[in-house]
Amino acid sequence: MTSEASVYLNSGDYAYINTRFNKPDWTNYSQSNDWSYAAYTSYTTWKKITAYYDGILIWGFEPGMAEETSTPAATSTATLEVTYTQTPTITCTPSGTSADSATMTPVATATETASSTPVSEDITTSTATPTYTETTTPTETPTATGIAAPEDTATLTATQTATVTNTITATFTGTITSSITASATPSVTRTLTVTYTYSSTSSLTPTPTFTLTYSSSASMTLKYKTAADSISTNSPHPWFRLYNNGTSDISMSRVEIRYWYKFEGSSQTEQAYVDSSYHMPSGTHIDSYVHITITSGTFGTQDRCLKLTFDAGAGTLNADSSAYVEMQNRFNKSDWSNYDQSNDYSFANYSDYTASDYIGVYIDGNLVWGTAPGNVSLSGYISSSKSQTISKTKAEALNEKNCFNYPNPFSGTTAIRFSMDKPGDVKINITDINGKLVWHKSLKATDVRAGINEVVWKGTNDRGMLVSNGIYGCDVSTGKKSVRKTMALIK
Repeated sequence: MTSEASVYLNSGDYAYINTRFNKPDWTNYSQSNDWSYAAYTSYTTWKKITAYYDGILIWGFEPGMAEETSTPAATSTATLEVTYTQTPTITCTPSGTSADSATMTPVATATETASSTPVSEDITTSTATPTYTETTTPTETPTATGIAAPEDTATLTATQTATVTNTITATFTGTITSSITASATPSVTRTLTVTYTYSSTSSLTPTPTFTLTYSSSASMTLKYKTAADSISTNSPHPWFRLYNNGTSDISMSRVEIRYWYKFEGSSQTEQAYVDSSYHMPSGTHIDSYVHITITSGTFGTQDRCLKLTFDAGAGTLNADSSAYVEMQNRFNKSDWSNYDQSNDYSFANYSDYTASDYIGVYIDGNLVWGTAPGNVSLSGYISSSKSQTISKTKAEALNEKNCFNYPNPFSGTTAIRFSMDKPGDVKINITDINGKLVWHKSLKATDVRAGINEVVWKGTNDRGMLVSNGIYGCDVSTGKKSVRKTMALIK
């Protein structure tokens, strides 16, 4: 029990401390296997709850400690029968056993002067109260400093505990006076001295304890934009640019990026993709060396984390203000139901790349940019979280499955989505139910990228006038492939 104020518990006083605890979901505990639990309904002395004063145990036993056992009194009992013809010296040798199983051999010596008449007597029982002397070898704490890795400094502290030997010496000195019945009345005085020594030795195996202090000179900045700026969308598109502000180049294999959001689903699975990733200003693509995963768990108020990692083939990010790595990402649920981005921790409606500290950048597992939601441990995820990994796939060429519009039906604006395996010219024609051209758009290869592309149709004709409700056809064509889809406009 600790307190900021100076509060004292006076001798003979006591204090009530009423406590309780529970799990977040209020599931049950089984107290039958709890070390400190006992079914007491009134206050009872109980040594399986510990109390400490300045960190030193002063009451009770921790789990795994030997419990206190009572030390039996050393007992010496003997009966003598003596025939007095002269002045004899009598020695009696009783034995007993201490609480630590050490054998004691007290020696009692009685000197008597009496008449020649035989007498009988009992030596009364004596009790020995041991005194204890304990010797403890102090703890030695060495410290070592070394280099953990380039750019990093690690300090290791080792704690080693030596062997502790306890020596306990108990000495009893007492006087026993016998009651003697005889025809004559002799004067008898006996002095009984019991001395015993026993030792308790505890052997401890030294266990070094190391403390690692991490320091890094890495300095990173992450800029972010969204390619899906609608608050409600079935496919969030977080795009990143990563800059190295430090003085040394950084291998991308040491880098990890985390984007936190809320799932708002039930049993659906999720898919995630890196449509394009490349170094600038060189333009070198590293798509096949980037991996994206979705982790479920509890991250403050969030329950999902999108994570990007890199293979060694992704190269290094130079310490150059003009150099950066760009990553164009997206994710969706298996049924294409919507996400509500308004409550996503990492989401911001940025239409151009902007520095965002709600997205985390980690070097060797240590946070170097951004802030995790709810002060999540900076070294990793909550241990009970589960992860589903989605491997990076090569961009697909235009086909029936990857070409569609959403939403469909729609009431005003819809996005026409299609995939290309490489940049190329694309034509989009929208026709009415009779096949008459209503609206069209031509894209040059410089406007089309490998991966997912989107074109928005606002429900107008080529003259900019709104069209009426109805069924429309949408043709997406390249020089080699044409796909036709049907869409419904309902206002």
